This record gives sequence, C-alpha cells and structure tokens, in this order.
Amino acid sequence: MKKIIIIFLIILTSCSRNEYEKELIGNWNNFPLDFMSDITFKQDSIITYNYFEKEVGEWKADSSKIYITFLNRTKNHHRKELVLNYRISRNKDTLYTFENLDDYRKEFYLLKVKDYWKHYLKEIDLEINLPKADFEITQIDSEKKGFDIYIGFKNNKLKVKTELTYQEKKVLENLEFFSINEFNTHYNLVIDERVTQKVIDSVKDKLSVYPKMRFFRVYKKDSANYGKYNFSNPRNDRKEWNWYGKYE
Repeated sequence: MKKIIIIFLIILTSCSRNEYEKELIGNWNNFPLDFMSDITFKQDSIITYNYFEKEVGEWKADSSKIYITFLNRTKNHHRKELVLNYRISRNKDTLYTFENLDDYRKEFYLLKVKDYWKHYLKEIDLEINLPKADFEITQIDSEKKGFDIYIGFKNNKLKVKTELTYQEKKVLENLEFFSINEFNTHYNLVIDERVTQKVIDSVKDKLSVYPKMRFFRVYKKDSANYGKYNFSNPRNDRKEWNWYGKYE
C-alpha cells in the first residue's frame, strides 16, 4: 500500500506542470557569455544566482511568459514579482528572455546544462573526449597554479588552445625573475583521446621553454564533474572540480 501511494505521488507531481513548464525544468546559465546568472527550474520552486546572490521563489509559465514570485527578497529596489517574456530555441537548448522596462528592453539568454563537460567546452569551442586511464590517477592539488592547455578538434581540424593565453604570457615573463617552484606552476594537458603522441610531444616541446614546469595529463573521471560551477562561490572562478590524471 505504501509503495502504491509513493508511485501515485510521483505521477501526481510529474503531471502538475503544463507542457511549457516541463520544457523549462532543469538547470540553465549564461556561461560561456558570462558567469553571473544561473537558474534552476524545479517542480516546486525556482533557484536563481545573479551576481553571486541566491534567491528562491515560486514560478509558473505559459507559452510566452514566465511568472516568478521571489520569497526572500527584502531590498526595496528588488521586485518580488517578475514577469519575463521568453522563447526556447528549436533544439531546446537555449532560453531567450526579455523584459520591457520603462526606458529600455532588457534581454538575455541562458543555455541548458545537460552535460557539465560539454557545456564547459562551449567556452573552449573544441570537441574533447578525454581518454580513460588503465592505471591509477590522482587529483591535482587545488592550491597549485596551472595553465590549461586544450588539444582537440573543431570541424575535424586539430586545434590547440589555452583558456588564459594573454595571462599565461604575462605570468611566464614574470617567472624569469623567480624560482618556478615557488609558483607551483605546471601545464594541465586536456587532450582528446584521438590526438596522437607525436602531436602531444610537439606541443610539449614548444611549451618546454621553462623546463621546470611539469606536465599534468588529464584523464576522464566520471565522479569529478568536470565543468561544474558553483555560482554561489565568487572565488576561484567558481570551479567545483579539480583535474584528475598524472604528471608526465
């Protein structure tokens, strides 16, 4: 009897939202455009992060509007009731919203987070399937500074990128005056499994201008949640993960 009641409640909950609301349920954010907005539509609530400020409320939607009532807004300049005009892209991965305010039209869009890693790679603009390790891998020390080097494919063409190209050059120039060990620096090699060892060695040679900098090869780790961000934490780029792999 208890099992029947639980099943009935699950069915009742799943049917409590209309077809438009069901399309919205899930996690959306404005990464890689920005890192300031993250919205999760749940069956019974909505959770938003905007500029690191968390807000919780209730919501409903029809074919063109989302109606939000925030439950914890106390500041006078923050509206408790919000109505957003919206549309969802044909492939259901982009949420376009706009508000007609007194003197301007406020627009923004959010991308649906289906897979943390694939979502993260939209910023890098590369296809990278990490290799699986047949040996023990370790988690990198979060206190050690590293530069991410990405080797993957775009339109079937091999590409090499770094997330912090301009910063890397500046920091590496400064390292000439200090001991590299004091900076705990290394390269994080985030490489697609199809990339040949010859290509990897070629990239390493070009990066070896500072021989004391080590190479950390990144491998797949299902429980690591690569690409997951914590929008409530403004520090450390809000990353919730560290790379797993081994030094080479």
